[in-house]
Amino acid sequence: MDFKLTEEHIMIRDAARDFAKTELLPGVIERDEKQEFPKELVKKMGDLGFLGMMASPEYGGGGMDTISYILVMEELSKIDASASVMVSVNNSMVMSPLLVFISTCVMNAHECLRFLSLFRIHF
Repeated sequence: MDFKLTEEHIMIRDAARDFAKTELLPGVIERDEKQEFPKELVKKMGDLGFLGMMASPEYGGGGMDTISYILVMEELSKIDASASVMVSVNNSMVMSPLLVFISTCVMNAHECLRFLSLFRIHF
């Protein structure tokens, strides 16, 4: 069994690492101490595809595999555990049940999943 990362996995890992160092690291302690929700950073994570990684591109997701998901979680967790929890919850607790069990949503399944993948919530 070959345990080497593919070129795509390395690119995803490096993108997550760069995002964590350049975007999450500045202010991580202050956000935690003040218990601030980093809505701009969450939007950026959505733009990078981190919030809908394993959802089908048909629904606005990345269609990525579990290894990609784990690599992103690992890189974000090194810098900001809260950010990785947001990515984890959106991908696993929110999107997975929708992908598996729900055929319709308030808008419809397609629009609901697209909405969650891109994190287009207006604050």
